[in-house]
Formats: sequence, C-alpha cells, structure tokens
Amino acid sequence: MKHPHSNQPIKVLWVIPSLEGGGAERAIVTILKHLDRQRVEPTLCLFNKKGVFLAEVTAADIPIVSLENGRFTPHNILKLSQLIKQLNPDFTIGVLRRCSMLTTLAHKLSGNQGKLFINEQNTPSVEMKQFGNYAIKRLGYKPFLRLADGVLVLSKGIAVDLRDHFQLPIAKSHLIPNPIDLSTIQEKSQQSIEHPWFDTKYKTIVSVGRLHPQKGHDILIKAFAQVKTAVSDAKLVIIGTGPEKDELITQIKNLSLKDEVDLIGFQDNPYVFMAKSDLFVLASRYEGFGIVLAETLALNTAVIATDCPSGPSDILDNGKAGTLVPVDEPNLLAQAIIKALQNPNALETQKAHGQQHIKQFTETAVAEQYMLFFEQKI
Repeated sequence: MKHPHSNQPIKVLWVIPSLEGGGAERAIVTILKHLDRQRVEPTLCLFNKKGVFLAEVTAADIPIVSLENGRFTPHNILKLSQLIKQLNPDFTIGVLRRCSMLTTLAHKLSGNQGKLFINEQNTPSVEMKQFGNYAIKRLGYKPFLRLADGVLVLSKGIAVDLRDHFQLPIAKSHLIPNPIDLSTIQEKSQQSIEHPWFDTKYKTIVSVGRLHPQKGHDILIKAFAQVKTAVSDAKLVIIGTGPEKDELITQIKNLSLKDEVDLIGFQDNPYVFMAKSDLFVLASRYEGFGIVLAETLALNTAVIATDCPSGPSDILDNGKAGTLVPVDEPNLLAQAIIKALQNPNALETQKAHGQQHIKQFTETAVAEQYMLFFEQKI
C-alpha cells in the first residue's frame, strides 16, 4: 500500500463489463481521463474489450486489461482474481451491479489487502422491483454489500435506499457524482445539425436515454400527445437505442404522432441536439443520477425532469435549476411542457442557476473528489 504523500501514485483498478455506450461507461471514461497520474495510477479491466468509448481510453494512455470472454463465468472470476493478485492495487472498484458482485468475489479470492468498493449507478430497490423477484435479488445483493469496504453512490437517494432496503449503514456509502465532460460537451454542441426540425419553425423537445421502461419514454410520448393540442408547432426528438423501440413505434402510430415524434437512435454527438432544442425532458421512472441533466444545464437549455429516485432533484437543486414533476404522471408532465414552451422567458432564472450549480459536476471537480477519496481512505 502506498502512502498518499509518498512519491508513488495510488494504484486503482476499475472493473466494468465493457465500454458500450451507456451513462456509467461514459462517466468512468471521463473520470479516468482527468485523474492526475502523479497521484493515481489507474488500470481498467474489461470483461469484453469493445465499445464506443474504447478509443478515448486508448488515446488517454490508460492501461486496459481484457478478460477476453465477456461472460460472467467462474473462469472469468478466477482470471480476475489472478489479475488483482498480480497488480496488487490499493483500491479495486467494481462498476455496474452484477460486475461489482463478481469483482467482490474475485477480490476476496485474490487475497489482496487493498480496499474494495462497489460503484452503485442506480437506485437498487427500485430497479430490482421493476424487473421482478425483488426479494431474491435483495437477499442476494446484501452479502456483497457487507463484504465490500464501502459503496460509491451517485446521489443521496441511493445511500438512503441502501440503508432502508439493504441495511447498509450510511457511513459505508460515499457520495461522488458522475462527471460531465464540460469541454467536450461545449465543443460538440457547436457542430452543425442537419435534422429539419431544429430551426425557428418548430419548438423542439429533446430527450436522451436508452429505449427502456426505466426512462419513461412511453410517458413522455403520452404527454406529448396532449402538448400538440396546445402547441401545434411542437416536435419531439428521442435519442437512444434499446429493447422498447418497437413498443414506442407502435405507441407513436396509435397516437397519430408519426410526423411529430422522431426516434433517431444512438447519436455520437447528442449535445448538438440538446443545445439547439427549446426544451430537454427526462421522464425516467428511476435513475442513479441522470448525468444527461447536468450536461443539458451546461448547455444552457431549459430542463424538465421527473422527481424520480434518485438524482434529478440533486442535479436540479430541488427545482431551482429545472422543473421537477411527479413520476408516471403524463398529464402533469404535459402541463409543465406546455407552460415552458409558451413562456420560455420564465425559465431564464432556472437556467442561470443551473449554470452555477453544475460546476460541482465538471470532470475536473469529480476527478478531484475521487483522488481526495483515495488519499483519505488509503
């Protein structure tokens, strides 16, 4: 183990399934890129060496180790334990729940004396209930939480959820938010956009998120059907891919919104759409954090989000930086959208507050929080 004030950097191993395009993966890459390598020596372990963010990690000269077989198998747990033993990191961090559980097993098997932390990206009880077998999943997760030295959480709500539903003491939860890559966001937002709806003829609403029940796109589309009756020039653009695509397409057709709602899939540069929209809406049923909200605030775009567990209230400073509405309430969401589109000047105070509030979520601020955390916990 290295002392934080010695000449040797603290060795940290991050373990994540892959670098496919998700919020957790993007956040980890941003953190890794902005660590002071004189203070922290990072290594990234992937179960599967693939994903849209791979080139960024390579360009940043961050060591990557691949387990080659992407499956979560006993063989890979053994391989990971051997890697931990070989690297002998001061800290091991498992990212995404199933990967974190397997990382915990590998860490214990390795005999490594460094500390192990689970990085919890979502509100676990809400997510588990969403997909059934909650009692079994809860029972299965609790031993891993006890084995870890602590849990890195993205919001206060996750810490409370772990306490109330998994009996994890608040003292074992450590709050460090996901970062926004401010320079990249602002640079990309200046690029041109070819979509026909982003001009003065329309009032364009944008939402970004995986096409998954968690993100509440069905609620947003239902609300948008009401919005169109009050704001005839409104258009909705949804960015993302996922398993709910066919259901959402059917919903759009059934509501006669085929020419009003556009599912444009994954975009390498969503920021230009967010920056040039009149309004950004996140209708999630639950979040771990909701980093896209902080990114939108950085672009000085008005925001409406559901006050879901957990994260949006933290990012929007309890409604001072954006409008919060209840979860699964399309009527109330529609009312908030109509009000925002009809009177955009009323949101200027929120937008100005958001510009100040997001400073704590910048890449440099969050990287510094991680480095101080390692130095204090070693």
